[in-house]
Amino acid sequence: MNTITTVQSVSRLAGGMHDGVMRLVQCLGDQDVQSEVFALHDDCTDSDLGLWGVNRPKVFKSCGPAGYSPDLMLEVLTCQKADMAHGHGLWNYTGVAAYRWATRYRKPYMVSPHGMLNPVALRCSRLKKIMAGTFFEKKYLAGATCIRALSEFEASSIRAYGLKNPICIVPNGVDIPEPEERSRKAKQGKKTLLYLGRLHPGKNLESLLTAWSRVMKDKPSLREEWNLSIAGWGEYGYEDKLRTLVAELDEGRSVTFSGPKYEDDKTATYNSASAFILPSLFEGSPIALLEAWAHGLPVLMTPECNLQVGYEQDAAIKISSDPESMARGIREMLAMTDEQCAGMGEKGRQLVKKQYMWSDVASRIKLVYDWILGNGSQPDIVDI
Repeated sequence: MNTITTVQSVSRLAGGMHDGVMRLVQCLGDQDVQSEVFALHDDCTDSDLGLWGVNRPKVFKSCGPAGYSPDLMLEVLTCQKADMAHGHGLWNYTGVAAYRWATRYRKPYMVSPHGMLNPVALRCSRLKKIMAGTFFEKKYLAGATCIRALSEFEASSIRAYGLKNPICIVPNGVDIPEPEERSRKAKQGKKTLLYLGRLHPGKNLESLLTAWSRVMKDKPSLREEWNLSIAGWGEYGYEDKLRTLVAELDEGRSVTFSGPKYEDDKTATYNSASAFILPSLFEGSPIALLEAWAHGLPVLMTPECNLQVGYEQDAAIKISSDPESMARGIREMLAMTDEQCAGMGEKGRQLVKKQYMWSDVASRIKLVYDWILGNGSQPDIVDI
């Protein structure tokens, strides 16, 4: 099977969607699905292309906020022999290319919005998205043979947007580290509660910092035992805003900003952490949280992370998005013994092994591809 894959960015600047597309393409390749990837060039493309291995994407320069790229369009339209297309993400020109290819050759395509139809996400740059939807995006989405949702909640968001297409629910995946990578040496000094991800208002980091400060002020001795580490990159000026809040809260001793983490540096960051927190206001299927479980970390997360199974399997502590609820969850985690933390983390690791391995995710996507192309029956994961 040969497919076209379109996505705006194939670098670290895509955040979780970078691994979400790259590892899917790589694992589909192991199952005889060959994907030709088309993307737009950005500031980190040249340094990150090597991570894709034999699936090296074709990358094109663009202009304008929507990534207009006639060169990308021309190259996509030469792929006459591909069986289908799979567009990742919304609100950019790569989706236009996938749509025009499918229209020209009368072949099917699939769309993965990656959480971009979440009601909270739609409120960001709302007027621009309404205009884009009116002129193209709704037509692009409505024409898809199938739309992939990362969770039940995302499926409901897709329906709420007015789309009646078949929807398959297939989450993101993760790789389990080798045992020697998972093992963490006995820690000296402070323990670390880790946030790792994009620094963006939707991640609700202001509430996290406020909650953390309340916990520290209630029991000042904790500042000698614990540190909150904020790892990641974000929009221009947003980290400065967070740093200003830390100064206002007078928590400079207990909060650190450790910058972006990639590859071995990211693995070392997980291995040195004692617990992980994701206080998001909306998510699709957060890869950073799955990675934390894969590294055996206990997790605190909001219901908006759309991983309810983590609560059901006692692999996570439930927190709400408001600072007071978050503070209660942090206190609960800080009161746990090392054995209790290790037990919760191991439940998360076993959950990943059962449901979120990339090889299994790719197998489910391949079933959908086969069905789209008329080579298999409708999978159970597809809702007509």
